[in-house]
Amino acid sequence: MRHLRSGLAAVAGLAVAGEAGPADELLAQLAVAPPDVVLLDLRLPGPDILALLPALREQYPQRRLPARGELTNEHYVARAFDLGAHGYVLTSSTFAELVYGLRTVAAGRFCARSSGWPCSAALTRLAARQGLID
Repeated sequence: MRHLRSGLAAVAGLAVAGEAGPADELLAQLAVAPPDVVLLDLRLPGPDILALLPALREQYPQRRLPARGELTNEHYVARAFDLGAHGYVLTSSTFAELVYGLRTVAAGRFCARSSGWPCSAALTRLAARQGLID
């Protein structure tokens, strides 16, 4: 994760405000200085990390919440969107795809695709059907 942090910090227009481990550490950091975008790694330790999404949306409604995970199952990703994620980027995505996803979500749009991802077209249709994207 440190490699990811240093890589993101080097991207023009992005600033890394913090890095958290378990969910309680994330919530503590957000209480002090909530950033514009919170990249929620779904591999965070603790119980169902997806359950954090509704609480984050309620507590920080102006924050954008892309999720980062390793599962490509359409139903799992749809659940992330249903619970409040503004985007979903695979952990196997390239660094450029991650940056694209962060910028897309920061700009107020939803991101539901990643090149090379077999179900990306289906997820884009799902997001459009739910009114998340055009």
